[in-house]
Amino acid sequence: MVKFIEKEEGKYTSQHTGMTYVPIYMVKDGKEFFVANRVFVEEDGKRGKEFLQDELECYMKFLEQHDYKYFKFYGFYDDPMEMIKEMKNRCHTFTEPESLFVGDSLRGSIDFYGNRNEVSAAFHYRIFDLELYERIKKEIEPILK
Repeated sequence: MVKFIEKEEGKYTSQHTGMTYVPIYMVKDGKEFFVANRVFVEEDGKRGKEFLQDELECYMKFLEQHDYKYFKFYGFYDDPMEMIKEMKNRCHTFTEPESLFVGDSLRGSIDFYGNRNEVSAAFHYRIFDLELYERIKKEIEPILK
C-alpha cells in the first residue's frame, strides 16, 4: 500500500514575499520518499493562497500510473527509457553528462535531469526505484562515450 503524508512545514521569507513549504512524502513498503513541496504564498504573515497545487497533484497521479517508481517534473518523454532510446537513435549527447544524477538510494530518490547539446530538450525525472536507476545508468553509457 502506498500513501502520501505531509511533514512539518518550513518558512522562507524574502523582501517581496513569504512562502510556506510543506514537504509531501510517499510512504511505500514502510519507507518514506520525499516527493515535492506543497507551497503556500503568505498573506499578512499567515499561510495564504496555495501555489503549484496542480503540479503536485499531477506528480502524485503520475506516480500512481507508473507503479510509484518515478515521476516527470518536465520533458517531452513520460518514460526516461524512451527518451534515452531516441537520443541513441539520433546520436544526441548530454550538455553536462557529469551532473545527470543528484541524490542517492539511501535518501530514497534520485533526480535524473539535464539537457541535450544538439537540441533544446530539457528533462527532469525523480526516480524512486533502484532497478530503474540502474537501467538508466546502463542505457546511457554509450551516449556518455
